[in-house]
Amino acid sequence: MPRDYSHTDAYLYLNEIRNLLLSGKKGEAERLAMENFMSVPLRQERYQPFGEIKIEIDEMDDLNSYRRELDLERGLATVEYECGGTQFKRTVFSSYPDRILVMHFTASKSGALNLDVRLKTSHKEASVQMRKDLVLKGRVSDYHQSREKGHHPSILRFESRLKIYQTDGVVQEFDNHVEILNAKTITLVLAASTSFVNYQDVSADPALRCEEILSGLKGSYEDLLKRHISDHRSLFSRMSIDLGLTAAAERPTDERA
Repeated sequence: MPRDYSHTDAYLYLNEIRNLLLSGKKGEAERLAMENFMSVPLRQERYQPFGEIKIEIDEMDDLNSYRRELDLERGLATVEYECGGTQFKRTVFSSYPDRILVMHFTASKSGALNLDVRLKTSHKEASVQMRKDLVLKGRVSDYHQSREKGHHPSILRFESRLKIYQTDGVVQEFDNHVEILNAKTITLVLAASTSFVNYQDVSADPALRCEEILSGLKGSYEDLLKRHISDHRSLFSRMSIDLGLTAAAERPTDERA
């Protein structure tokens, strides 16, 4: 966060701290330095969670063939399962070229998908509203340090927008969440940004940044996927290593652990 970290008049205590150290009084020297010599605040702000996407799916009993997979070659996380004779699949990836998080849901039967989608955050000064897209906006919580008195107000602002990019279902909008009903396919995209420009400047407009990201999206889900995979492979396919294959490779992760 942009601020002056210098401790006014700290130099006045330098000789006393040195003398305490030379006298073997390390504890006293440390206490004096912490109170009068160190920067204010003592540390930079920690990384903070932005928020959560909470997606509720119709309650399903008797799930079969449940499988989760992380595809490192294409940068995809997938979940698949069968319920009541219907195959369900969820694919998630973060696209660098389009600067979005993509969540794609499919079902083998029409009308089988029903989702309730919400945005949440742990930051206190935040709100969620349905305004064309589902919008979460707010200010990062103030920074507290246990070894210092008082707190340091945060001025960093943030905003995320969740957009229903494509669906064949029925969309129902509410004040702070959205439902997609009776769908066979649903594609959600999330854009998120803050007011951070650089360590001296946090004057950017996160709402404008999100709008620019979403308005710049082109093509279908397949186009988003193709651009992501092409970008991902340009880095992750530069080399490969083969350590051989054993029967253990066929075992799922939960059985190996």
